[in-house]
Amino acid sequence: ESVFSNEKIIKWMNEDFIPVAISVNYLQFQKDRDGLLFTKIAEQGHYAGRTKPTPTRQGLYIATIDGTLLASANTRSPIKVMQLMQKGLNGWNRGDKNSAVKFSSATAQPAVKRTVAFPEGGLILRQTVRDLPRPDQPHHKTDQHNFDHVWLTAEEIEAFSPSKAEHGLSYEIPAKIVRRLARWHLIDQVKGESPPWSQANVVDASMRATVTGVKVLKSGSRLVRIKLDGKAKCVAPASGKVNPFNKSKVNTERGIETQIKGWLTYNFDKQKFTEFEVLALGERWGTTIYNFRHRDLQRSPIGFAFELLEAKAENKTKPAFAFEEYFNYQE
Repeated sequence: ESVFSNEKIIKWMNEDFIPVAISVNYLQFQKDRDGLLFTKIAEQGHYAGRTKPTPTRQGLYIATIDGTLLASANTRSPIKVMQLMQKGLNGWNRGDKNSAVKFSSATAQPAVKRTVAFPEGGLILRQTVRDLPRPDQPHHKTDQHNFDHVWLTAEEIEAFSPSKAEHGLSYEIPAKIVRRLARWHLIDQVKGESPPWSQANVVDASMRATVTGVKVLKSGSRLVRIKLDGKAKCVAPASGKVNPFNKSKVNTERGIETQIKGWLTYNFDKQKFTEFEVLALGERWGTTIYNFRHRDLQRSPIGFAFELLEAKAENKTKPAFAFEEYFNYQE
């Protein structure tokens, strides 16, 4: 049983700590004040001591406002998180200082634009990825999962929209859009990090939309029901990279192959989607350095689910790989 009472946790969160959630995907590469301060904190923590830091700095860090590290770990265990917070608070009360790493604003450079902003008139999908049941492994756990956001531009929304409110209308979603979505979002992130696919890794991607019904509301607006059918396959060769922590060569060929099914509802007169539900179901195989699949290399079932989110401020968390090239297409 936990020794941490609800009262203690509430006090911590309201009085003793200032919680901050950041995406290290972007911050750890920034050479401005924010990026350098975070790097200073991270390089004192659980990934300290690397002569050549890797792109992995994920985890939990407890630090003072000037960058003095009090405690850090990379864990999802609630008890270990509480123990980490207690350790950090103890260090604060002792007045711990770490002078080994200095931060100077003189070394900070202007922020470099590495990410994209939410597109005007865009659309947000919430993405969930998880392993699916395995017939040959009935005890395989499928509860572990991960989330991301998908951003569609106004141009892409138009491509998904029917030109007429007509039953039976069928149209192809431009391949460049399907390829972009596959490259940045059909990625095995169930058990850890994997990089996005390169343009060359996307070997197959297509999608077709069919209007299956039109309903006229009392207001006169026409709701168009749309069915999506498609497929996507991505394959990347082994890179030969070695895990810098255990020195094992765990980066093998990896791939993902899915069938795509979806149901969309489009208000034709308001030119707005009211429902956008898509599933990409299939198989993944292989591993990368940080995604903990080195004992799970065989083809196995995986599923991606996408559902519409309202485009309001609290839902505009950047996609995991929303770098400058995020909206680029491969023709």
